[in-house]
Amino acid sequence: MAEAFEAIEDAILPNLSAALDSLIETAALARPGHDAEAHAEALRSLARELDRLAEAVETAAPAAAQGKRSAAA
Repeated sequence: MAEAFEAIEDAILPNLSAALDSLIETAALARPGHDAEAHAEALRSLARELDRLAEAVETAAPAAAQGKRSAAA
């Protein structure tokens, strides 16, 4: 199960980092009053994605801990 979490971390975190970097760069070039809503929606979308990922990891974490306890017994 540890490998699964490492795979998730390797696959997701760099993509989220790149998405946030891109969003920050484009927001810096935004025209006040014109582009604000588009950038706000992009941030809301990333926040929803992070929430879904956090829920998935929280759901999987107890199962991973249980699997380790079962393997040790």
